[in-house]
Amino acid sequence: MIHCPSCAGPLNFDIESQNMHCDYCGNYFDVKSIRDSEKDDTKSTKMFDTYIYVCPTCGAELMTTDKNDAIGFCPYCGGASMMFDKVREQWKPKNVIPFKITKEQCKDLYCKEVKKHFFVSKKYRDPGLIEGFKGIYMPYWCCDTEHNGNYVMKVKSSEKSIGGNNYQTDYYDAIGDISLKLSGYAHDASISFDDNMSEKISPFDTSQQEQFHPGYMSGFYGEIGDADSHGYMDRAKREISEYVGNIIDDDSDIDKVISGEKLHKESSKVKVPTEIKKVNTVMYPVWFMSYRNKDKITYAAVNGQTGKVSADLPLSPFKILMTALIVSCIVFLGIFALSNVLPSIPAGPTLGVCSIITLAGVYYILRAYVETVASAVRDKELTGTTGIGLFFFLCAALAALGVILFTTDGSYEQSRAFYGYILAAVGLVGMLLSFGARGKNISDINKKIKLDSDSALRNGIIEQSRKSSKVMTMMKWFVFATVAVSAILLYTGVTNRYLLYGMCGVLFIELFIYALLNIRFQADVAKRAIPQFNKKGAYYDEKA
Repeated sequence: MIHCPSCAGPLNFDIESQNMHCDYCGNYFDVKSIRDSEKDDTKSTKMFDTYIYVCPTCGAELMTTDKNDAIGFCPYCGGASMMFDKVREQWKPKNVIPFKITKEQCKDLYCKEVKKHFFVSKKYRDPGLIEGFKGIYMPYWCCDTEHNGNYVMKVKSSEKSIGGNNYQTDYYDAIGDISLKLSGYAHDASISFDDNMSEKISPFDTSQQEQFHPGYMSGFYGEIGDADSHGYMDRAKREISEYVGNIIDDDSDIDKVISGEKLHKESSKVKVPTEIKKVNTVMYPVWFMSYRNKDKITYAAVNGQTGKVSADLPLSPFKILMTALIVSCIVFLGIFALSNVLPSIPAGPTLGVCSIITLAGVYYILRAYVETVASAVRDKELTGTTGIGLFFFLCAALAALGVILFTTDGSYEQSRAFYGYILAAVGLVGMLLSFGARGKNISDINKKIKLDSDSALRNGIIEQSRKSSKVMTMMKWFVFATVAVSAILLYTGVTNRYLLYGMCGVLFIELFIYALLNIRFQADVAKRAIPQFNKKGAYYDEKA
């Protein structure tokens, strides 16, 4: 505990003033002017005293500078309490970023994030729940790197004719010199803090970091770093090299040189020499909250400096179920009603349009499914693709127009039917190609991605994906088979209204089941099992 120089009362770090504040005499003091220990020797400049609390359930450890500040519950497993363990001297981190976001601001930011997601249960905005946010300084490994030597960029010449129908393109390695020093790349040094969540609330603005002083921790908690820095060095080198490579790739002067030689960039990937010179321990502010429900737990984290939010927000199956049911009923019943009100729209085109709508719905759900898995494995090329793409939309429109043309009566019937067949065939082929691309994406992810110990949430998403992909793929092929049967019925000119409307009903049921499968996947994917740590903070290997 750090005492007030005026009245000897306890001092806490005040976020709004960025100074130490005494609740007894009301005075404010600059953090750097306060002695962090009663001892005044060389050792006290490198170490500081902390009080360690250990969760008896999972073994997670938190530290605090105030021995009277008992921790009510474990933020990692939701255990009822954390037990005082001992006083420990900790090595001082090199730097710290003080909290800039107050707890009230944190709660407001979290509630705004929850409100963005219509299908999240209201219980995640419960005042009693969000009051559980705790301010925790998370440990990070911060790297200083140097980039000296030659970088390599792939370039190619324009395609040129070498006679007849033969063309040639030449490929080169463009080599340049680089001399650069960087600092600020950070990776969390806590096994308890899920990597997936840590990445989502990043980055921190390192320009606002201060030299570490225990005063910044007064009134907050600290996570004990238990992850070896060597385990992250390969990833750090790769990600820093990509960052520097992107800077080089975006350099307009380099573009001018390349275009002046009548060359073009072949790939945006630039090979950059990277050497990690120094790794320092730093502490970054995070507002952290957990919600436990039986043997499942969800987390929420808010960047204590920037306010960026990351939260496990399990969807409400009931809300999604009712919404899907209502929307599906409105769409399909609207088509049925339209076909009965307008005599020129018989059952044939109704079945055709229902088939196109069903395919579009399945495709949209599949893309949402791919996005969820892609975000877990950090595949930037696949994320941000939940909307129906322009290519698929055009193909669906062509197919619908073709179906209407060859299933309705009118003048020039044979000519119109011929063009209708062509448009429907082209549209359906394009739609199926889009399905094939999405299916290949998810198949490649499930085959290539290996489970690791970095992120329990990421591993859980991948495992859940592998479990659900077989069932969803089988259901997708049932939909394809029904659409194929519908196409045959329309092509052969079947006019039985009961049969055609019955097929519409089958398509509706299949789309609804496919949506339910995705609802189950999305609702369960953020719910992880209660983490099991040993006393050193490492996960138990239940398979060992």
